[in-house]
Amino acid sequence: MVLMNLNIGPHSDSHVDNWGHLGGLITGTLVGFSMTEFYDLEARNKERTPDRYTRAEYEKKSACCVVFRYFCFVLTILWFIALFVVFYLIDIDALPSEDEDDGT
Repeated sequence: MVLMNLNIGPHSDSHVDNWGHLGGLITGTLVGFSMTEFYDLEARNKERTPDRYTRAEYEKKSACCVVFRYFCFVLTILWFIALFVVFYLIDIDALPSEDEDDGT
């Protein structure tokens, strides 16, 4: 579905920015992983099984999830910092427009 939308986007409307949609996909995935792991941590702190697992599934879960939770959290923070840096440091008006003729 993602590949189909990336292919259709430029042909249907020139004002659709596929990079924006791809950034939303990456951001949503990172934030989703981070939030679910922190909700699980909150449940563990209350000494109960997280809602998305049964007791048997939760007991079989490996310890790498702790590392994964912090990895996703750090990646999310770095991603937002990178987006803010790009947003505030790139001068959009200085970039060449696709509509301008390059003289070739």
